[in-house]
Amino acid sequence: MVASGLVDRPDVSHIRLAVHLLTALAIISVLVWVGLDLRALARDPEARPSHMPLLGIWTLSVLAVQLMFGAYTAGLDAGYAFSSWPKMGDEWFPSGTEWLQPFLRNFADNPIVVQFVHRWTAWLVAAFAIALAVMAWRRGLRGYAALVAGAVFAQILLGILTLLSGVEIQIAVAHQAMAVILLVAIVATSHRLGERPAR
Repeated sequence: MVASGLVDRPDVSHIRLAVHLLTALAIISVLVWVGLDLRALARDPEARPSHMPLLGIWTLSVLAVQLMFGAYTAGLDAGYAFSSWPKMGDEWFPSGTEWLQPFLRNFADNPIVVQFVHRWTAWLVAAFAIALAVMAWRRGLRGYAALVAGAVFAQILLGILTLLSGVEIQIAVAHQAMAVILLVAIVATSHRLGERPAR
C-alpha cells in the first residue's frame, strides 16, 4: 500500500487502502468473537461456541460495504467534493458529474459517486443496525441494544459533521474511530444473540 504512493503520485492507492483497512477490521472482528467465546468457556467449561445470527451476517455485510466506501472516500479525498448535507451542493446528485468509462469504475474511482454512495449506504447500515438493536432489546439484551443504537447514531452524526466542517481532521478521525466502535458493538451483540445453551 505504501509503495503505491511512492511513484508518480503522493497518495497511496485507495483500493489498497481499502483492502488494508478491511483486513485489519476483519482481524479485530475475529479477535472480539473468539475472545467472547473464550470468556464464555472460562465461565462455564460446558459452554458452546456462539453462532452468527442471520441478521448479524446481513448487518456486517452491509457495514463492510460501507467501510470499503469509507476507505475510498478517504483515499480519494472525496469528502472535499461537497461540504453540504443532505444535498450535494444544490442537488441530490450533481448533474454535472463527469462519468468514467467503463461505468463500474465510477464506484471506485469517481470521488463524487463514491461520496454519494457513502452518504446513502449509511442509512442502509443504520436500518440493519437498528433492526439488530431491536432484536437484542426484545431478547433482554438492553445494554447491547443501546450500544448498537448509540454507536450508529453517533457515527452518522460524525459523518454529517465531517462533511459540514469541510473534513476537519479531528472530526474525520473521530468518524473513523467510531466506525471501529460500531463494528465491535455489532459483533458483540451478534455474539450474544447467537449464544447457545451449554451441553
